[in-house]
Amino acid sequence: MYRIAQNLWFDRLRATKVRGEVIDVDTAIDLVGSDGRDVTESRLTLQAVSKSIAELPADQQLVIAHVCIDGMSYKDAADALGIPIGTVMSRLARARKTLHAVMGAGGDEPVLLSNGGES
Repeated sequence: MYRIAQNLWFDRLRATKVRGEVIDVDTAIDLVGSDGRDVTESRLTLQAVSKSIAELPADQQLVIAHVCIDGMSYKDAADALGIPIGTVMSRLARARKTLHAVMGAGGDEPVLLSNGGES
């Protein structure tokens, strides 16, 4: 009888190593995880924005990439692209306006894709 109990105990130890700790879902109150709907919605939005950015002219894509994605200041983006800071600002404004229209937001309110200022 002792040997049977010992073998069951060893089997349980080996199973725990392979499967990990078993948690009863009914007793677990605060399970950490992300909502699948939010994740899916975020991925779809990212796909739509990426597609819309890809349809912008190349000069506007570069400005969007430097300022909004890489987080560069307007001055740093102007230096990296070798253009005046006013050109960066106007290209960014046109790109944001186009993205705003393409993404279906409607209205005349500006869309801020980054911190929106010179940092």
